[in-house]
Amino acid sequence: MLRMAYLADLNPYARARIRLDAALEIGSKVWEIATLPRGDDALGSQRHPLWERVALKLGFNPDRTGAGRRLLALAVAHPLELIWVDKGLTISRRILERAKAASGAKLVSFSEDDMALRHNNCRRWRQALEAYDLIVTTKIANIENSELEALGAKRVLFVRQTYDPKSHFPMALDDDELERFGADLSFVGVYEDARAQSLLKMADAGLPVRLWGPNWAGKIRHPNLRVMGRAAVNTPGSPDYSKVLSGTKISLGFLRKLNRDQHTSRSVEIPACGSMLLAERTPDHMSMFREGIEAEFFASNDELIEKARHYLGHEEARLRIAQAGRERCLRDYSPSIQVERILKALAET
Repeated sequence: MLRMAYLADLNPYARARIRLDAALEIGSKVWEIATLPRGDDALGSQRHPLWERVALKLGFNPDRTGAGRRLLALAVAHPLELIWVDKGLTISRRILERAKAASGAKLVSFSEDDMALRHNNCRRWRQALEAYDLIVTTKIANIENSELEALGAKRVLFVRQTYDPKSHFPMALDDDELERFGADLSFVGVYEDARAQSLLKMADAGLPVRLWGPNWAGKIRHPNLRVMGRAAVNTPGSPDYSKVLSGTKISLGFLRKLNRDQHTSRSVEIPACGSMLLAERTPDHMSMFREGIEAEFFASNDELIEKARHYLGHEEARLRIAQAGRERCLRDYSPSIQVERILKALAET
């Protein structure tokens, strides 16, 4: 039995829960340590007092939950084999080294953000980087350009994003839910100018799209665009996000340029929920799903419009791709596969 400390944002909305469940499934003994206090809303937004806002501006991320102190006490009290830290902006190098010395554990840092970009990291994280035995990233640019090694990482591993088997699956919607969540075309995500331009092109071409996410209201208007004005998220007892994907024939996979994304969690959550993925064509996407068989991709607005029209008019082909995409997710992108690959790489350090 693997004995591990798991430090992460453990709010109900947090994706850390997916990896925690996977660790428990493979028989680990896990001590949970929250690195963030409970969020103020379903998205986990935090209200920071003035002193915290000043500290964040200066590059210092305060340990608001006492996670470092709790980790050190745990390491002294229990022999650990693994200390897993999600992101780790609030955990100092001194704490990590003392915990490792006390317990004999290996240290792994995992993040779904592009940690090579300055707006995602902080001084405390950069100073602690060399303490970790393994840094895990979902951003292929970090690997191709050896960016994290340049910051001090000993070893870096690239893994794909994963879905949550407990909530990302095709849901049967009743008539009321289909009215609330269903659509021919949907996009779930925050506003960005490039996304807005593509969506307006689709609307002008006569394609109706339903938009879920913050910051769209008041920034984009068109009779064919239905702006919901709120995020679609999964919360305990209310899996709105999964219902949106389950009720959408074709789900759009726009990527965030600021984060240099080649794939995101939506890339696997969409097909896992049984919707057909129509996403930006990237090397990463094309290595994850066979184009025209398990997903569809576009490189221009014209291609996006053409493929959306085609598959809305060819139901059998759309359903076939959606099913094959889901099967690919079940086979290759489950959280247990991700965690097992990380543990295997860690054992080789």
